[in-house]
Amino acid sequence: MAISSNDTASSQSPQRIPLVKILIGTLAAIVAATVVNVIVFSIGDAAGAFPDDFRFSAPGGETSMGVSNVVSTTITFLALGGIVFAVISRLSSRPVRVFWYVAAVAFVLSLVTPFTIEDAPGDMIAVLLLLHLLAAVIGVWVMTRVATS
Repeated sequence: MAISSNDTASSQSPQRIPLVKILIGTLAAIVAATVVNVIVFSIGDAAGAFPDDFRFSAPGGETSMGVSNVVSTTITFLALGGIVFAVISRLSSRPVRVFWYVAAVAFVLSLVTPFTIEDAPGDMIAVLLLLHLLAAVIGVWVMTRVATS
């Protein structure tokens, strides 16, 4: 069976995902990942992974680790992920696949951050690593599923 030039051209053109779907997917991902991260943080905090007297340097000054840190970080990085997904959707013929690869690299790089907190207890680092994993997997999965449905 012969392939027409229209079939070839359509297989090479980008599969653009409407921006409104990416926005909805990003918002859904932010809500889902934030809820899960707050629950896991609360469990870790109740287990003593985040001592009340532990302080660390942050852009706004010295602070303790609290639920507000978890919420703001989850929202910020998944919002950035949504922007990256939108850009990839405009440039790639396989935006979901490329976004998963980019997100995987970003996730691996994010694993360095908990280790940069000076004198952080091991259990705090472990819970922070888990929070990064959950935000990445839930966030990217929800974002791509909602945006492509």
